[in-house]
Amino acid sequence: MSNISLNNMVFLDETGFNEHTRWLYGYSLTGQKAYIPVPAIRNVNISLICAICINGVISYEKKIGAFNSDAFLEFLRMKILPYFRKNPTSILIMDNAKFHKTNVVLSFLRENNVTFKFLTPYSPA
Repeated sequence: MSNISLNNMVFLDETGFNEHTRWLYGYSLTGQKAYIPVPAIRNVNISLICAICINGVISYEKKIGAFNSDAFLEFLRMKILPYFRKNPTSILIMDNAKFHKTNVVLSFLRENNVTFKFLTPYSPA
């Protein structure tokens, strides 16, 4: 990857949030309790996917629930492919999420001449 110009790199990743997740502690004025309202709905997961380049955000999308290969493919088709058609020398760089490597996703990228690379696997240890 050291041979790839920063101007051609497009990084894509996703993350998830749960609206009910909260801190177990907080700060407040002396003599007052720390308080923050928390939605009563439990287990609502929100996923966010985003593609960025050196010039900023290319596109992003949020959805209720997790991304899968179908949702990812739709994001690629509707929001990423137009950028790569205008910038054919760009390279899409992704992590090793399983749905990034499905046959349907890889075929779509190849059929549309989107160059892609996967980050090397890493260990949190």
